[in-house]
Amino acid sequence: MKKQSEAEIRRCLALRLAAARRQRGWTQQALAQRSGVPRSYIADLEGERRNPSIATLLRIANGLEIPLAELF
Repeated sequence: MKKQSEAEIRRCLALRLAAARRQRGWTQQALAQRSGVPRSYIADLEGERRNPSIATLLRIANGLEIPLAELF
């Protein structure tokens, strides 16, 4: 199994998060309201600038109404 770098994980998360949000036709602000995570934090995740905690990822996944594993 190939080792993954932190940058690769952040990129995968950013792409899947943005895709899931856009698939629903939501803005970052709409997702922020649904998940209780600040819009700027969501923007930073989509821009690959943050390393979120499991708790934050769970809040976002719940806001999107998807399993947490789907973000990866």
